[in-house]
Amino acid sequence: MEVISQGINFDLKKSPLFNLSLSSKELFHSNFLAWLCEIYPEDMGRIFNEYITHKPSDLTINENNVEREKKNKDLTFQYNDGVDENGTDTTKATKVIVELKIKSLPDEKQLEKYYDPECQNHLLMSMVKPYFLSETWSFVDYSKFINKLSNIKTHNNYHSELIKDYVEFTSSLCKIIKRSEVVSDKPFLLSTKKKKPLEELRIHDVIYKMRSSQLADKLYKALREKNYSGCNVCRTNWWSHTGEGDICIWHGYSNMSGLIQAGILFNKNQKGNSQAPFSVVGIQFQNNQFRLISEISNNEISLQVAEELKDKELWFNFNISELTKSRVEHEYPKKMEAFNKFKNFKYRYRTIDINTKTEQIINGIIEYIDDLVLKKDQIKEVITKNIKTL
Repeated sequence: MEVISQGINFDLKKSPLFNLSLSSKELFHSNFLAWLCEIYPEDMGRIFNEYITHKPSDLTINENNVEREKKNKDLTFQYNDGVDENGTDTTKATKVIVELKIKSLPDEKQLEKYYDPECQNHLLMSMVKPYFLSETWSFVDYSKFINKLSNIKTHNNYHSELIKDYVEFTSSLCKIIKRSEVVSDKPFLLSTKKKKPLEELRIHDVIYKMRSSQLADKLYKALREKNYSGCNVCRTNWWSHTGEGDICIWHGYSNMSGLIQAGILFNKNQKGNSQAPFSVVGIQFQNNQFRLISEISNNEISLQVAEELKDKELWFNFNISELTKSRVEHEYPKKMEAFNKFKNFKYRYRTIDINTKTEQIINGIIEYIDDLVLKKDQIKEVITKNIKTL
């Protein structure tokens, strides 16, 4: 099935609001919702009331207290309850903070930063369900939320047409995202033919981020079932949330493509302590590159550790899984003793076939994690020995 049908492609290209939204996707959507809250406070108050946990006694939004980008928060507003007759005292009013994620994915650390204990309601609105659970933010499926906007009783035809266009183009985006979800028995990598319309419409970034996040989710669930002795399996994008010896799975986005990484944290970075550099060994997968990686946050020993791990066949051996074993001619760098590098990040990789199924990639990564766990004590010994030379 095509990610973008010709009909959806045409509808998006002809939508004035969609084309206006491309310059600043998230800001555009929060501005549009803020405008609706100011012009239609009763309708929008009732719509938002369906999603908040702390219910107001007056369902009308106070149009004088709708704020955009206040302290980097996409949208904040208050209801009319608790407001005095002059509209000046709003200390007891029901408050709502809305964080919109249209172009990007929900970010756990960002939500922690934006949480306001004085606000009763925090809504995370996104077309993509987050991989994490939040006790303080309520998730709102944007594909369902936007359909309720069609029920607004508009003042004129112009406003009616604006809302109609907005609902239609955002619905089209939701359909594209739904069709782009990762399926275990289908190829994970997207062909150039499928990527081209996404990039032409400039919605590729959120699609690639979502797919890498979903791949990381599937890997996390599979690794949790392994019950490794002495290794916790963590799904987080922040190494600070994990402990030494833990297996961490995270996803990211760089160079217009998503990526995932899985590995063991051997040493946590300790500020001001050069004798305890951050140390990770694992796998990174980006585009069609299956990478075996090591990262030691010290210039003096990062390459030395990578070379020793390879020489002792503790890591950088692509014969562990059938996924990479037969791809000998696709290994890089071509010089067997060399490494690709980005600062202290060292890696070698083999490319995999574009038709490789998602489940094959996951199984391949798991086989390397199994090998990593088996050799973790020896790898730790190599890292520790080199750290002692500092």
